[in-house]
Amino acid sequence: MSENNVRATNFYIHSNDVATANNVDTNTITATLRDDATPVPGVSVNFIVTAEGATFSNGRQDISAITNDDGICNVELKSEVAGHILVKAVCYHGDFISTQIESVFEEAVEGQETLTATVLDDNTAAADGLDKIVVVYSLKNGTAPISGQYIFVNVSGGATATPTTLITDDFGTASINITNAFAETVTVEAEAVLIGVKAKPVELIFEAVLPPYTITGNIVSNNAFADGTSSNTVLFKVTDTKTGAPAMHQVLDCIASHNLSLPDGQYHQTDLNGEVTVNCTALVPAGDYSIEALLYSNSDVTCLVEGISFAKPEYIKDLIGIVVRDNAEATVGKGDYCQIQYSLTKANSLDAAEGHNIYIKVNSGNVTVSENKLTTDSNGLASLKVYNAVAESVTVTATTDFEDISEETVVNFRKPVSVTSGTITSDTFCSLDMFTGSQYDFITGHSYQFMLSTKEAGDVKKQVCQDGYNIIKTSQSCQIISDPHYAKFADFNYDGAIAKCTHGGVDTATNVYYQIGDYSSLTYTLIIIDLGVN
Repeated sequence: MSENNVRATNFYIHSNDVATANNVDTNTITATLRDDATPVPGVSVNFIVTAEGATFSNGRQDISAITNDDGICNVELKSEVAGHILVKAVCYHGDFISTQIESVFEEAVEGQETLTATVLDDNTAAADGLDKIVVVYSLKNGTAPISGQYIFVNVSGGATATPTTLITDDFGTASINITNAFAETVTVEAEAVLIGVKAKPVELIFEAVLPPYTITGNIVSNNAFADGTSSNTVLFKVTDTKTGAPAMHQVLDCIASHNLSLPDGQYHQTDLNGEVTVNCTALVPAGDYSIEALLYSNSDVTCLVEGISFAKPEYIKDLIGIVVRDNAEATVGKGDYCQIQYSLTKANSLDAAEGHNIYIKVNSGNVTVSENKLTTDSNGLASLKVYNAVAESVTVTATTDFEDISEETVVNFRKPVSVTSGTITSDTFCSLDMFTGSQYDFITGHSYQFMLSTKEAGDVKKQVCQDGYNIIKTSQSCQIISDPHYAKFADFNYDGAIAKCTHGGVDTATNVYYQIGDYSSLTYTLIIIDLGVN
Protein backbone atom coordinates (compact mmCIF):
# COMPACT_ATOMS: atom_id res chain seq x y z
CA MET A 1 0.00 0.00 0.00
CA SER A 2 1.34 3.43 -0.96
CA GLU A 3 0.40 6.88 0.37
CA ASN A 4 1.72 10.37 -0.19
CA ASN A 5 0.75 13.51 1.82
CA VAL A 6 0.95 16.84 0.05
CA ARG A 7 0.11 20.06 1.91
CA ALA A 8 -0.32 18.17 5.21
CA THR A 9 -3.85 17.94 6.56
CA ASN A 10 -5.27 19.30 3.31
CA PHE A 11 -5.06 16.94 0.31
CA TYR A 12 -4.45 13.16 0.41
CA ILE A 13 -4.33 10.51 -2.29
CA HIS A 14 -4.29 6.75 -1.70
CA SER A 15 -4.13 3.52 -3.77
CA ASN A 16 -5.02 0.04 -2.56
CA ASP A 17 -2.33 -1.69 -4.78
CA VAL A 18 -3.96 -5.12 -5.25
CA ALA A 19 -4.79 -5.31 -8.94
CA THR A 20 -3.35 -7.62 -11.60
CA ALA A 21 -2.07 -6.03 -14.79
CA ASN A 22 -4.70 -7.64 -17.02
CA ASN A 23 -6.54 -4.47 -18.10
CA VAL A 24 -9.57 -5.68 -16.13
CA ASP A 25 -8.66 -5.78 -12.45
CA THR A 26 -8.56 -2.30 -10.85
CA ASN A 27 -6.91 -0.40 -8.06
CA THR A 28 -9.09 2.11 -6.20
CA ILE A 29 -7.59 5.60 -6.07
CA THR A 30 -8.95 7.71 -3.20
CA ALA A 31 -8.53 11.46 -2.73
CA THR A 32 -9.35 13.26 0.54
CA LEU A 33 -9.66 17.04 0.92
CA ARG A 34 -9.79 18.69 4.35
CA ASP A 35 -9.35 22.07 5.99
CA ASP A 36 -7.32 20.92 8.96
CA ALA A 37 -9.68 18.25 10.36
CA THR A 38 -12.83 19.52 8.57
CA PRO A 39 -13.88 17.64 5.39
CA VAL A 40 -14.47 19.75 2.29
CA PRO A 41 -17.37 18.40 0.20
CA GLY A 42 -18.49 19.31 -3.32
CA VAL A 43 -15.03 19.90 -4.83
CA SER A 44 -14.14 18.46 -8.25
CA VAL A 45 -10.90 16.46 -8.31
CA ASN A 46 -9.24 15.63 -11.63
CA PHE A 47 -7.14 12.40 -11.78
CA ILE A 48 -4.50 11.94 -14.53
CA VAL A 49 -2.18 9.06 -15.64
CA THR A 50 0.33 9.08 -18.50
CA ALA A 51 1.73 5.53 -18.38
CA GLU A 52 1.15 3.45 -21.51
CA GLY A 53 -1.54 0.81 -21.06
CA ALA A 54 -3.07 2.48 -17.95
CA THR A 55 -6.64 3.86 -18.08
CA PHE A 56 -9.40 4.73 -15.67
CA SER A 57 -12.83 3.04 -15.62
CA ASN A 58 -14.07 5.44 -18.31
CA GLY A 59 -11.40 4.12 -20.73
CA ARG A 60 -9.51 7.43 -20.65
CA GLN A 61 -6.33 8.57 -18.95
CA ASP A 62 -8.16 11.36 -17.10
CA ILE A 63 -11.28 11.29 -14.99
CA SER A 64 -13.07 13.62 -12.52
CA ALA A 65 -14.91 12.94 -9.27
CA ILE A 66 -16.66 15.14 -6.66
CA THR A 67 -15.80 14.96 -2.96
CA ASN A 68 -18.67 13.74 -0.76
CA ASP A 69 -19.72 14.96 2.70
CA ASP A 70 -16.57 13.35 4.13
CA GLY A 71 -14.38 15.22 1.64
CA ILE A 72 -13.62 11.92 -0.17
CA CYS A 73 -13.93 10.74 -3.79
CA ASN A 74 -12.84 7.50 -5.53
CA VAL A 75 -11.90 6.39 -9.05
CA GLU A 76 -10.86 3.03 -10.49
CA LEU A 77 -7.58 2.49 -12.39
CA LYS A 78 -6.64 -0.53 -14.54
CA SER A 79 -3.49 -1.37 -16.50
CA GLU A 80 -2.27 -3.74 -19.18
CA VAL A 81 1.29 -3.33 -17.93
CA ALA A 82 2.64 -4.37 -14.56
CA GLY A 83 4.60 -1.89 -12.50
CA HIS A 84 4.26 1.39 -10.64
CA ILE A 85 1.76 3.72 -12.35
CA LEU A 86 2.02 7.40 -11.39
CA VAL A 87 -1.39 8.97 -10.63
CA LYS A 88 -1.72 12.73 -10.23
CA ALA A 89 -4.71 14.48 -8.61
CA VAL A 90 -5.50 18.20 -9.00
CA CYS A 91 -8.26 20.36 -7.47
CA TYR A 92 -9.07 23.96 -6.81
CA HIS A 93 -9.78 25.04 -3.23
CA GLY A 94 -8.92 28.69 -2.86
CA ASP A 95 -5.99 27.89 -5.11
CA PHE A 96 -4.91 25.01 -7.31
CA ILE A 97 -3.44 22.19 -5.25
CA SER A 98 -2.16 18.82 -6.40
CA THR A 99 -0.78 15.53 -5.15
CA GLN A 100 0.38 12.27 -6.68
CA ILE A 101 0.93 8.62 -5.87
CA GLU A 102 2.20 5.40 -7.46
CA SER A 103 -0.38 2.68 -7.93
CA VAL A 104 1.16 -0.80 -8.15
CA PHE A 105 -0.06 -3.48 -10.61
CA GLU A 106 1.22 -7.07 -10.35
CA GLU A 107 2.27 -9.25 -13.24
CA ALA A 108 -0.36 -11.72 -14.39
CA VAL A 109 0.83 -15.27 -13.59
CA GLU A 110 0.04 -18.11 -15.98
CA GLY A 111 -1.98 -20.82 -14.29
CA GLN A 112 -3.42 -18.35 -11.81
CA GLU A 113 -7.19 -17.95 -12.28
CA THR A 114 -8.66 -14.52 -11.53
CA LEU A 115 -12.14 -13.04 -11.61
CA THR A 116 -12.29 -9.24 -11.81
CA ALA A 117 -15.26 -6.88 -11.68
CA THR A 118 -15.41 -3.58 -13.57
CA VAL A 119 -18.20 -1.01 -13.24
CA LEU A 120 -18.96 0.59 -16.58
CA ASP A 121 -19.28 4.38 -16.59
CA ASP A 122 -20.38 5.37 -13.07
CA ASN A 123 -21.14 3.32 -9.96
CA THR A 124 -24.03 5.67 -9.13
CA ALA A 125 -27.63 5.47 -10.42
CA ALA A 126 -31.07 6.80 -9.59
CA ALA A 127 -33.12 4.66 -7.21
CA ASP A 128 -36.12 4.54 -9.54
CA GLY A 129 -36.11 0.82 -10.36
CA LEU A 130 -35.16 1.64 -13.97
CA ASP A 131 -31.77 3.33 -14.02
CA LYS A 132 -29.13 0.59 -14.19
CA ILE A 133 -25.48 0.11 -13.34
CA VAL A 134 -23.58 -2.35 -15.53
CA VAL A 135 -20.91 -4.57 -13.96
CA VAL A 136 -18.62 -6.56 -16.29
CA TYR A 137 -16.83 -9.67 -15.01
CA SER A 138 -13.66 -11.04 -16.61
CA LEU A 139 -12.45 -14.57 -15.87
CA LYS A 140 -8.86 -15.40 -16.86
CA ASN A 141 -6.11 -17.91 -16.36
CA GLY A 142 -3.14 -15.61 -16.26
CA THR A 143 -3.83 -13.54 -19.34
CA ALA A 144 -5.87 -16.21 -21.15
CA PRO A 145 -9.68 -15.80 -21.04
CA ILE A 146 -11.75 -18.65 -19.60
CA SER A 147 -15.03 -19.17 -21.45
CA GLY A 148 -18.13 -21.21 -20.60
CA GLN A 149 -17.85 -20.81 -16.83
CA TYR A 150 -20.82 -20.08 -14.56
CA ILE A 151 -20.63 -16.97 -12.41
CA PHE A 152 -23.14 -16.64 -9.58
CA VAL A 153 -23.90 -13.08 -8.43
CA ASN A 154 -25.32 -11.94 -5.10
CA VAL A 155 -26.54 -8.35 -4.49
CA SER A 156 -27.25 -6.94 -1.03
CA GLY A 157 -30.15 -4.68 0.01
CA GLY A 158 -33.17 -4.17 -2.21
CA ALA A 159 -31.27 -4.17 -5.50
CA THR A 160 -32.17 -6.50 -8.37
CA ALA A 161 -29.61 -8.25 -10.61
CA THR A 162 -30.45 -9.34 -14.16
CA PRO A 163 -29.52 -12.09 -14.74
CA THR A 164 -28.29 -13.57 -11.46
CA THR A 165 -26.38 -16.39 -13.16
CA LEU A 166 -23.84 -15.56 -15.87
CA ILE A 167 -21.82 -17.62 -18.37
CA THR A 168 -18.54 -16.22 -19.63
CA ASP A 169 -18.22 -15.75 -23.40
CA ASP A 170 -15.24 -16.51 -25.66
CA PHE A 171 -13.43 -13.52 -24.18
CA GLY A 172 -14.01 -14.77 -20.63
CA THR A 173 -16.42 -11.90 -19.90
CA ALA A 174 -20.04 -11.61 -18.75
CA SER A 175 -22.08 -8.57 -17.75
CA ILE A 176 -24.93 -7.94 -15.34
CA ASN A 177 -27.42 -5.08 -14.87
CA ILE A 178 -28.19 -3.83 -11.35
CA THR A 179 -31.31 -1.72 -10.58
CA ASN A 180 -32.85 -0.56 -7.33
CA ALA A 181 -36.04 1.19 -6.20
CA PHE A 182 -34.51 2.07 -2.82
CA ALA A 183 -31.94 4.74 -2.07
CA GLU A 184 -29.00 2.83 -0.58
CA THR A 185 -25.45 1.56 -1.10
CA VAL A 186 -25.32 -2.10 -2.12
CA THR A 187 -22.53 -4.66 -2.41
CA VAL A 188 -22.24 -7.00 -5.41
CA GLU A 189 -20.38 -10.29 -4.89
CA ALA A 190 -19.57 -12.81 -7.63
CA GLU A 191 -17.96 -16.29 -7.83
CA ALA A 192 -16.99 -18.61 -10.64
CA VAL A 193 -18.47 -21.55 -8.75
CA LEU A 194 -16.98 -24.45 -10.71
CA ILE A 195 -13.42 -23.32 -10.13
CA GLY A 196 -14.00 -21.51 -6.83
CA VAL A 197 -12.67 -18.10 -7.85
CA LYS A 198 -14.26 -14.99 -6.29
CA ALA A 199 -14.19 -11.38 -7.44
CA LYS A 200 -13.47 -8.45 -5.22
CA PRO A 201 -16.86 -7.10 -4.00
CA VAL A 202 -18.11 -3.97 -5.75
CA GLU A 203 -20.05 -1.16 -4.04
CA LEU A 204 -22.82 0.56 -5.98
CA ILE A 205 -24.67 3.70 -4.92
CA PHE A 206 -28.37 4.26 -5.63
CA GLU A 207 -29.45 7.80 -4.95
CA ALA A 208 -32.93 9.05 -4.07
CA VAL A 209 -34.80 10.25 -7.13
CA LEU A 210 -35.37 13.96 -7.02
CA PRO A 211 -38.66 15.18 -8.53
CA PRO A 212 -38.34 17.58 -11.45
CA TYR A 213 -40.10 20.32 -9.47
CA THR A 214 -40.24 21.41 -5.85
CA ILE A 215 -43.18 23.16 -4.15
CA THR A 216 -42.76 25.43 -1.13
CA GLY A 217 -45.57 27.15 0.74
CA ASN A 218 -45.82 30.03 3.21
CA ILE A 219 -48.70 31.69 5.05
CA VAL A 220 -48.88 35.31 3.90
CA SER A 221 -51.80 36.44 6.07
CA ASN A 222 -53.30 34.59 9.02
CA ASN A 223 -55.78 34.75 11.94
CA ALA A 224 -58.80 35.97 9.97
CA PHE A 225 -62.26 35.64 11.48
CA ALA A 226 -64.11 32.36 10.84
CA ASP A 227 -67.09 34.20 9.38
CA GLY A 228 -67.17 32.66 5.90
CA THR A 229 -66.00 35.95 4.36
CA SER A 230 -62.69 37.02 5.90
CA SER A 231 -59.76 35.21 4.30
CA ASN A 232 -56.24 34.02 5.05
CA THR A 233 -53.69 33.83 2.24
CA VAL A 234 -51.12 31.13 1.40
CA LEU A 235 -48.37 31.58 -1.21
CA PHE A 236 -47.09 28.48 -3.04
CA LYS A 237 -43.98 28.58 -5.24
CA VAL A 238 -42.88 25.96 -7.76
CA THR A 239 -39.20 25.75 -8.77
CA ASP A 240 -37.06 23.51 -10.95
CA THR A 241 -35.40 21.09 -8.53
CA LYS A 242 -32.04 21.06 -10.30
CA THR A 243 -31.68 24.72 -11.23
CA GLY A 244 -33.89 26.45 -8.66
CA ALA A 245 -35.47 28.51 -11.44
CA PRO A 246 -39.19 29.46 -11.16
CA ALA A 247 -41.51 27.00 -12.91
CA MET A 248 -44.18 29.01 -14.68
CA HIS A 249 -47.51 27.73 -16.03
CA GLN A 250 -47.58 24.73 -13.68
CA VAL A 251 -51.04 23.74 -12.40
CA LEU A 252 -51.46 23.12 -8.67
CA ASP A 253 -54.33 21.06 -7.27
CA CYS A 254 -55.03 22.70 -3.89
CA ILE A 255 -56.86 20.52 -1.37
CA ALA A 256 -58.28 22.25 1.72
CA SER A 257 -58.79 20.50 5.05
CA HIS A 258 -62.30 19.92 6.45
CA ASN A 259 -64.40 23.10 7.01
CA LEU A 260 -61.94 25.22 5.02
CA SER A 261 -63.13 26.78 1.74
CA LEU A 262 -61.21 28.02 -1.30
CA PRO A 263 -63.35 30.81 -2.82
CA ASP A 264 -61.14 31.07 -5.93
CA GLY A 265 -61.39 27.35 -6.71
CA GLN A 266 -59.24 24.25 -6.37
CA TYR A 267 -56.91 24.58 -9.38
CA HIS A 268 -54.38 27.39 -9.83
CA GLN A 269 -51.65 28.06 -12.41
CA THR A 270 -48.27 29.49 -11.47
CA ASP A 271 -47.34 32.93 -12.79
CA LEU A 272 -44.05 34.08 -14.32
CA ASN A 273 -42.45 33.86 -10.88
CA GLY A 274 -43.66 30.29 -10.41
CA GLU A 275 -46.06 31.51 -7.71
CA VAL A 276 -49.70 30.90 -6.81
CA THR A 277 -51.70 32.88 -4.25
CA VAL A 278 -54.49 30.89 -2.59
CA ASN A 279 -57.18 32.59 -0.49
CA CYS A 280 -59.12 30.52 2.04
CA THR A 281 -62.09 31.14 4.33
CA ALA A 282 -63.64 29.26 7.23
CA LEU A 283 -67.11 29.42 8.73
CA VAL A 284 -67.18 27.27 11.86
CA PRO A 285 -65.50 26.35 14.03
CA ALA A 286 -62.56 28.61 14.75
CA GLY A 287 -59.22 26.74 14.80
CA ASP A 288 -56.26 25.64 12.68
CA TYR A 289 -56.54 24.29 9.15
CA SER A 290 -54.24 23.20 6.31
CA ILE A 291 -53.92 23.27 2.52
CA GLU A 292 -52.04 20.66 0.49
CA ALA A 293 -50.84 21.62 -2.99
CA LEU A 294 -50.18 18.83 -5.51
CA LEU A 295 -48.48 19.29 -8.87
CA TYR A 296 -51.25 18.41 -11.32
CA SER A 297 -48.89 16.57 -13.69
CA ASN A 298 -47.14 14.68 -10.87
CA SER A 299 -49.17 14.10 -7.70
CA ASP A 300 -46.03 12.86 -5.92
CA VAL A 301 -44.79 16.45 -5.82
CA THR A 302 -46.65 17.97 -2.88
CA CYS A 303 -46.45 20.67 -0.23
CA LEU A 304 -48.55 20.78 2.96
CA VAL A 305 -49.03 24.12 4.70
CA GLU A 306 -50.40 23.77 8.24
CA GLY A 307 -51.23 26.28 10.97
CA ILE A 308 -53.72 28.33 8.94
CA SER A 309 -55.59 29.85 11.88
CA PHE A 310 -59.09 31.29 12.02
CA ALA A 311 -60.43 33.15 15.06
CA LYS A 312 -63.94 33.11 16.44
CA PRO A 313 -65.84 36.14 15.04
CA GLU A 314 -65.84 38.78 17.74
CA TYR A 315 -67.87 41.39 15.96
CA ILE A 316 -71.26 39.67 16.30
CA LYS A 317 -72.85 40.95 19.47
CA ASP A 318 -76.21 39.28 19.83
CA LEU A 319 -79.25 37.76 18.17
CA ILE A 320 -82.51 39.25 19.46
CA GLY A 321 -85.99 37.93 18.69
CA ILE A 322 -89.00 40.22 19.27
CA VAL A 323 -92.58 38.95 19.03
CA VAL A 324 -94.39 41.51 16.90
CA ARG A 325 -97.59 39.45 16.49
CA ASP A 326 -98.82 36.95 19.11
CA ASN A 327 -101.93 34.99 20.17
CA ALA A 328 -102.78 34.01 16.63
CA GLU A 329 -105.85 31.89 16.05
CA ALA A 330 -104.97 28.22 15.60
CA THR A 331 -106.09 27.30 12.09
CA VAL A 332 -105.31 24.52 9.66
CA GLY A 333 -103.03 25.67 6.87
CA LYS A 334 -101.44 29.10 6.59
CA GLY A 335 -104.18 31.25 8.08
CA ASP A 336 -103.57 33.43 11.10
CA TYR A 337 -99.94 33.58 12.26
CA CYS A 338 -97.57 34.78 14.93
CA GLN A 339 -94.58 36.82 13.81
CA ILE A 340 -91.05 37.22 15.18
CA GLN A 341 -88.62 39.94 14.13
CA TYR A 342 -84.93 38.97 14.50
CA SER A 343 -82.11 41.48 14.81
CA LEU A 344 -78.39 40.65 14.43
CA THR A 345 -75.99 43.42 15.49
CA LYS A 346 -72.26 43.98 15.76
CA ALA A 347 -70.37 44.35 19.01
CA ASN A 348 -69.53 47.81 20.37
CA SER A 349 -71.75 49.48 17.81
CA LEU A 350 -75.25 49.66 16.50
CA ASP A 351 -74.19 48.57 13.03
CA ALA A 352 -76.27 45.84 11.47
CA ALA A 353 -74.82 42.41 10.67
CA GLU A 354 -75.95 42.04 7.08
CA GLY A 355 -76.11 38.88 4.97
CA HIS A 356 -75.86 36.29 7.76
CA ASN A 357 -77.98 33.16 8.05
CA ILE A 358 -80.42 32.43 10.88
CA TYR A 359 -81.62 28.83 11.24
CA ILE A 360 -85.05 28.04 12.74
CA LYS A 361 -86.25 25.10 14.84
CA VAL A 362 -89.56 24.65 16.72
CA ASN A 363 -90.53 22.32 19.55
CA SER A 364 -93.89 21.25 18.12
CA GLY A 365 -94.77 19.00 15.25
CA ASN A 366 -97.99 20.96 14.66
CA VAL A 367 -96.09 24.06 13.59
CA THR A 368 -94.98 25.27 10.18
CA VAL A 369 -92.81 28.32 9.57
CA SER A 370 -92.46 30.66 6.61
CA GLU A 371 -88.76 29.76 6.22
CA ASN A 372 -86.32 27.38 7.91
CA LYS A 373 -83.38 29.64 7.04
CA LEU A 374 -83.53 33.42 7.15
CA THR A 375 -80.94 35.90 5.88
CA THR A 376 -80.48 39.26 7.54
CA ASP A 377 -81.07 42.33 5.37
CA SER A 378 -79.04 45.54 5.23
CA ASN A 379 -80.50 46.51 8.60
CA GLY A 380 -79.51 43.19 10.17
CA LEU A 381 -83.18 42.16 10.34
CA ALA A 382 -85.05 39.01 9.34
CA SER A 383 -88.76 38.23 9.83
CA LEU A 384 -90.40 34.86 10.54
CA LYS A 385 -94.08 33.84 10.39
CA VAL A 386 -95.23 30.90 12.52
CA TYR A 387 -98.41 28.91 11.77
CA ASN A 388 -100.14 26.33 13.96
CA ALA A 389 -103.23 24.14 13.73
CA VAL A 390 -103.31 23.60 17.51
CA ALA A 391 -103.88 26.08 20.34
CA GLU A 392 -100.64 25.92 22.33
CA SER A 393 -97.48 27.76 23.28
CA VAL A 394 -94.55 27.20 20.89
CA THR A 395 -90.83 27.74 21.55
CA VAL A 396 -88.95 28.93 18.46
CA THR A 397 -85.16 28.48 18.59
CA ALA A 398 -83.02 30.58 16.26
CA THR A 399 -79.29 29.98 15.74
CA THR A 400 -76.63 31.61 13.56
CA ASP A 401 -73.55 30.37 11.75
CA PHE A 402 -71.51 31.39 14.76
CA GLU A 403 -70.89 29.33 17.86
CA ASP A 404 -72.80 30.08 21.07
CA ILE A 405 -75.19 32.57 19.45
CA SER A 406 -78.85 31.56 19.68
CA GLU A 407 -82.23 32.89 20.79
CA GLU A 408 -85.39 31.23 22.13
CA THR A 409 -88.72 32.99 21.66
CA VAL A 410 -92.21 31.86 22.75
CA VAL A 411 -95.33 32.53 20.68
CA ASN A 412 -98.90 31.53 21.57
CA PHE A 413 -101.79 30.18 19.57
CA ARG A 414 -105.40 30.44 20.78
CA LYS A 415 -108.59 28.60 19.94
CA PRO A 416 -110.98 30.21 17.50
CA VAL A 417 -113.75 32.40 18.99
CA SER A 418 -116.57 30.34 20.54
CA VAL A 419 -120.13 31.71 20.59
CA THR A 420 -123.16 30.57 22.59
CA SER A 421 -126.54 32.27 23.03
CA GLY A 422 -129.61 32.24 25.27
CA THR A 423 -132.17 34.38 27.12
CA ILE A 424 -131.94 36.09 30.51
CA THR A 425 -135.41 36.01 32.14
CA SER A 426 -134.89 37.69 35.52
CA ASP A 427 -134.04 41.14 36.79
CA THR A 428 -131.92 39.73 39.56
CA PHE A 429 -128.83 37.56 39.68
CA CYS A 430 -129.39 34.86 37.17
CA SER A 431 -127.55 31.55 36.85
CA LEU A 432 -127.07 30.71 33.16
CA ASP A 433 -125.63 27.47 31.84
CA MET A 434 -123.93 29.25 29.03
CA PHE A 435 -121.34 26.61 28.03
CA THR A 436 -120.39 23.09 28.92
CA GLY A 437 -117.50 20.72 28.34
CA SER A 438 -118.96 19.66 25.04
CA GLN A 439 -118.93 23.28 23.86
CA TYR A 440 -115.53 24.56 24.95
CA ASP A 441 -112.29 23.28 26.52
CA PHE A 442 -110.06 25.66 28.41
CA ILE A 443 -106.22 25.49 28.21
CA THR A 444 -104.26 25.72 31.42
CA GLY A 445 -102.40 29.02 31.77
CA HIS A 446 -104.41 30.84 29.06
CA SER A 447 -106.56 33.87 29.70
CA TYR A 448 -110.04 34.21 28.23
CA GLN A 449 -112.27 37.18 27.55
CA PHE A 450 -116.01 36.79 28.02
CA MET A 451 -118.13 39.17 25.95
CA LEU A 452 -121.93 39.40 26.52
CA SER A 453 -124.09 41.15 23.98
CA THR A 454 -127.82 41.96 24.13
CA LYS A 455 -130.16 43.18 21.44
CA GLU A 456 -132.42 45.03 23.87
CA ALA A 457 -131.85 48.65 24.77
CA GLY A 458 -130.27 48.46 28.17
CA ASP A 459 -127.13 47.31 29.77
CA VAL A 460 -125.69 44.66 32.00
CA LYS A 461 -124.88 46.10 35.40
CA LYS A 462 -122.44 43.51 36.68
CA GLN A 463 -120.72 40.36 35.60
CA VAL A 464 -119.29 37.54 37.70
CA CYS A 465 -117.57 34.33 36.44
CA GLN A 466 -118.03 31.24 38.55
CA ASP A 467 -116.48 27.79 38.31
CA GLY A 468 -116.87 25.30 41.07
CA TYR A 469 -114.20 23.00 39.54
CA ASN A 470 -111.28 25.45 39.67
CA ILE A 471 -111.23 26.10 35.98
CA ILE A 472 -111.13 29.85 36.46
CA LYS A 473 -109.12 30.96 39.47
CA THR A 474 -110.54 33.70 41.74
CA SER A 475 -110.48 34.51 45.40
CA GLN A 476 -113.93 32.99 45.61
CA SER A 477 -114.99 31.43 42.40
CA CYS A 478 -113.34 33.44 39.62
CA GLN A 479 -110.83 36.21 38.92
CA ILE A 480 -111.92 39.30 37.12
CA ILE A 481 -108.74 40.66 35.56
CA SER A 482 -110.38 43.77 34.14
CA ASP A 483 -113.49 45.53 35.29
CA PRO A 484 -116.64 45.00 33.23
CA HIS A 485 -116.51 47.34 30.30
CA TYR A 486 -119.20 48.72 28.05
CA ALA A 487 -118.94 49.39 24.37
CA LYS A 488 -121.51 50.23 21.74
CA PHE A 489 -121.26 48.65 18.32
CA ALA A 490 -124.31 48.97 16.06
CA ASP A 491 -127.20 47.74 18.20
CA PHE A 492 -125.06 45.57 20.49
CA ASN A 493 -124.01 46.47 23.98
CA TYR A 494 -120.90 44.58 25.11
CA ASP A 495 -119.94 43.80 28.63
CA GLY A 496 -116.60 42.01 28.90
CA ALA A 497 -114.49 40.37 31.56
CA ILE A 498 -111.20 38.47 31.43
CA ALA A 499 -110.49 35.38 33.49
CA LYS A 500 -107.48 33.02 33.65
CA CYS A 501 -107.72 29.21 33.48
CA THR A 502 -105.51 27.29 35.94
CA HIS A 503 -106.91 23.79 35.62
CA GLY A 504 -107.83 23.12 32.02
CA GLY A 505 -110.75 21.37 30.43
CA VAL A 506 -114.48 21.58 31.16
CA ASP A 507 -116.20 18.50 32.53
CA THR A 508 -119.58 19.88 33.61
CA ALA A 509 -121.70 22.98 33.19
CA THR A 510 -119.98 26.23 34.02
CA ASN A 511 -122.12 29.07 35.21
CA VAL A 512 -121.67 32.75 34.46
CA TYR A 513 -123.82 35.08 36.60
CA TYR A 514 -125.09 38.38 35.32
CA GLN A 515 -127.07 41.09 37.07
CA ILE A 516 -129.34 42.93 34.68
CA GLY A 517 -131.08 46.26 34.95
CA ASP A 518 -134.55 47.39 34.07
CA TYR A 519 -135.56 44.61 31.75
CA SER A 520 -136.93 41.27 32.78
CA SER A 521 -135.89 39.55 29.64
CA LEU A 522 -132.71 39.89 27.58
CA THR A 523 -131.58 37.83 24.63
CA TYR A 524 -127.78 37.39 24.83
CA THR A 525 -124.87 36.15 22.87
CA LEU A 526 -121.78 35.04 24.83
CA ILE A 527 -118.45 35.25 22.99
CA ILE A 528 -115.41 33.51 24.45
CA ILE A 529 -112.01 34.67 23.17
CA ASP A 530 -108.78 32.75 23.95
CA LEU A 531 -106.17 35.43 24.68
CA GLY A 532 -103.32 32.95 25.07
CA VAL A 533 -100.65 33.24 27.77
CA ASN A 534 -100.02 36.58 29.45
